[in-house]
Amino acid sequence: MARTIPAGDTRESKANYAAWVTESEPRQSVASSTGRAYQPAPQRRDHTTWRQFLRTQAQTLLACDFFHVDCALTLTRLHVFFVMEVGSRYVHILGVTTNPDGSWTAQQARNLLMDLGDRTDRFKVFIRDRAGQFTAAFDAVLADADITVCKIPPRSPRANAFAEVRGHRTP
Repeated sequence: MARTIPAGDTRESKANYAAWVTESEPRQSVASSTGRAYQPAPQRRDHTTWRQFLRTQAQTLLACDFFHVDCALTLTRLHVFFVMEVGSRYVHILGVTTNPDGSWTAQQARNLLMDLGDRTDRFKVFIRDRAGQFTAAFDAVLADADITVCKIPPRSPRANAFAEVRGHRTP
């Protein structure tokens, strides 16, 4: 896009204008509500994205969640707690209860560590959501086994895409 310099400008202002045009041409400015123009943020490539982290660390990840089953016989809702080994997609069904609470989930974490046995040292990160069933006791059980608990951000089920169960059908 060609720009014209108004007549009567000095040589210095023409040089400044030319420098400004070459600096600002490749980037498009965005007008704010105040009328000022802001340049877009530069592309940052110095950090790891969540997707890259999950792909590179898949063999060392565990992800957990609950899903529910509505029982037609007793007319109750059963909550099933499971943990998935992300690298192999192996699923551990840890327990079924009508009322999952903090002490119950902490005990299920202990049961998981016993199930894993010698393989416990392979896992470094445990991904979970921010549900009330996961208490400090639950996190402490995993921390004792040198597994870091990673809470996903609020209202972002895609961050735990391996274990999140949405829209499932129950018989």
